[in-house]
Amino acid sequence: SQFIRPITLIVRLSVNLTTGHLILRLISFLRILSLCTQIIFILLEIIVAIVQAYVFNLLILLYFNE
Repeated sequence: SQFIRPITLIVRLSVNLTTGHLILRLISFLRILSLCTQIIFILLEIIVAIVQAYVFNLLILLYFNE
């Protein structure tokens, strides 16, 4: 259980970040949305990445303190 938790956190973090990048690539490739909307999506992706990194570090610290 102690060794599985960090691995699942790493997988969760990498899947979330990869999904965000794929969505941004799809949006920029299709050029459906305006430049302003694409910038909003990029900023949202940056915010999500920061929150994911914070949660990852917080959970790692909690798991290693047990």
